[in-house]
Amino acid sequence: EHWWRAVALKGPHPEHERYRRQQAEHGPQRTATLPQFSFVPLHLVARGGIGSVERLYLLQHMALHVALGMLFALTLRPGATALITAMAERVQGPLTEGMRRYTRRLTVVWVAYFAGMVLLSPLLFALASWWWWSLYANLLTPLAAGALFIGEFLMRYRLHPEFERVTLVQTIFAWRTARLAPLRSERP
Repeated sequence: EHWWRAVALKGPHPEHERYRRQQAEHGPQRTATLPQFSFVPLHLVARGGIGSVERLYLLQHMALHVALGMLFALTLRPGATALITAMAERVQGPLTEGMRRYTRRLTVVWVAYFAGMVLLSPLLFALASWWWWSLYANLLTPLAAGALFIGEFLMRYRLHPEFERVTLVQTIFAWRTARLAPLRSERP
């Protein structure tokens, strides 16, 4: 009913300027960036194409997971370094072949997680009450991501004790630098 409230609460994406600078430095992107993709729901709302603020929230939830899934999936192309592999190399240095396989598979797991969130969101939205969908989107989705982080952390040192222990700050730094660096090829 009052779609503009949702837009006012979200406001402009704070990283638009950073992405503009990145494009200026590295040239135009072949795929849409997350901030560009985030304007799709706003555009649809402005044209009257969503119909309710609940649908805007659904579209926002789905768009975020689609964009993150694409970000991870694009790094799985042949010849590219998987995103989590690139992050691990920034923290750990050169990886063994087993560590590279593990981090590539972990990137696939995150793509599956994002795809699952994208598939479950509209299904729950259509079949359950707004209260249940909101619980899923606002509480269960981040809890599921947290569970995946914790489960992977515990599994990593069990399967690959050669991985150096890292702090959350080191992981965040690796994520930020991996996102800013252009994707490189593993082959010359």
